[in-house]
Order: sequence, then C-alpha cells, then structure tokens
Amino acid sequence: MLIAAYIVRRFILLASRQKTPFSIILSPSLPQPNPPTPFYVCSLLWSVHFAGIAFARTLHYQFYSWYFDSLPLLCLLAFNIKTSSPKTDIGSILEAVLKFGLPSAAIMGTIEYAFNIYPATTQSSVALQIAHAVLMAGLVGGGMEGVKVYNKGSRKMK
Repeated sequence: MLIAAYIVRRFILLASRQKTPFSIILSPSLPQPNPPTPFYVCSLLWSVHFAGIAFARTLHYQFYSWYFDSLPLLCLLAFNIKTSSPKTDIGSILEAVLKFGLPSAAIMGTIEYAFNIYPATTQSSVALQIAHAVLMAGLVGGGMEGVKVYNKGSRKMK
C-alpha cells in the first residue's frame, strides 16, 4: 500500500514539475551535495562501532574480530598527532613516534592481551576497560578534528 502511494506521488510530482520539498529530494536533475570523503565515512562508522563495543554490557571473545582491524585508524584519530615541524628530520620522527606510536602500541597491545586471556580474569577485564576508556577519551576529545568531510571545497569539521 505504501509503495503504491509512493509511486503515485512520484508520478504526480514528475508530471506537475512543482517545486515542493519532495520534488527537490526525488529529482535527480537538481544539483546534489558534495559526497563525504571515504576517510570521513570510515572514521565515523568505525568510531560509532567502537563506541557500541566499548559500552557493551558484556564482551565475548569474537567481538575482537569485529573491530581489531579498525584499531590503527581509531588510534590515529584518538592520538591526533601534530608535530611541531612538518620536516622529516630525526627530531620530528621521534616526536611523532612518542606522540602516536607508543600510545597506539600500548592501547593495541593491551586490547590484544585482554582478549587472549582465556578464561577472562579480573586483571584482563580491567585492562580492557582501561584501554577502551583511554581510546574513547581520545576520540571524544577531538578525534575527528581536522578530518576533511567533503571531497570538494574547503569545509572542515569543527
């Protein structure tokens, strides 16, 4: 019934060519907004997916397979590195390693450790919750800052 009503409404709008809110949405000839960048889409989806896992009441071992491949990107977003100089000298590389590499390795290593303990112990569960809390704090505290949202133009997420 709803599909039939939709089809009838579509034909009426196309026949009348009136500028209604529905005709703007349904007309493919009107200019479309800029599509979001693939990096923004992945960042947004994986961040939301991680939030669901981090706030789950219980965690099963198979959950790790659902988000382990997104952990490097989530760490990149959480520990948004901004080195003092864009040069590739040893000081800048060391600064990037200290600001991004070590925290990321610690978070990913802790999560790997927690999921590789069977059966789960209090220590592994606390380690997992702390790693999730640190990663979530980094994402909430500006993880998407500076990520280019649209392909065209210079609009940035604020």
